[in-house]
Amino acid sequence: MDDRQRGTLLRERTGLRTVIYAVVFGAIGALLMWIAENWDLIASRESLRILVQQTGGLLVASVALGLLWELRGKRLLLDEVLDRMQISASLRSAGLRSAGNHYLHDFDWRHHLATARDIDFFFAYANTWRNAHVTELKALARRKGVKLRVILPDRRDPEILCPLARRFGVTAEELDSRIAEAELFFRQIKDSAIPEVEVHVYRLASTPVYTSYRFDQIMI
Repeated sequence: MDDRQRGTLLRERTGLRTVIYAVVFGAIGALLMWIAENWDLIASRESLRILVQQTGGLLVASVALGLLWELRGKRLLLDEVLDRMQISASLRSAGLRSAGNHYLHDFDWRHHLATARDIDFFFAYANTWRNAHVTELKALARRKGVKLRVILPDRRDPEILCPLARRFGVTAEELDSRIAEAELFFRQIKDSAIPEVEVHVYRLASTPVYTSYRFDQIMI
């Protein structure tokens, strides 16, 4: 008997056992409800009759809900859990560690800026991100063995600048100023770097459509 046949047999036994328990307790509940209405010793006493009747009704309702959960609800939940586990395993095998909606807070930027040696930044200007990590970014220039490459859009090319400005909802002049500020920031880091640190600032001759950060073997 293979694993699939064994699993099918186990499910059938579990289902049969559940049905038997449901029939027994359902019958007990129905019997209590009948006794409450037909056995004079109990039917003549209102409080006792109500107690027995409600106990029987509770048993019948509980059996119905339990049977529905056991035979259908639990298995649907298990299928969903297994499906999510399979997706999770696939993502892990692909190398994806996590996903989030708030890039400034969902990743430990400070740790990786303080420990990584081989670093690549690829963005338009990253003003908010740079301002949040000014201290750590400037510290890269003083940490031996760091290799930093920064790739920014070539702001001298209107065919790159104008589509990017429309995407950000700003004027070409405003975008040019922001990219220039980012370029100056990293060139100042390069100028202040110790000899054991390499800093390169490149201009990309096309319009970027995504942002990425690489810290050694980790890509964001």
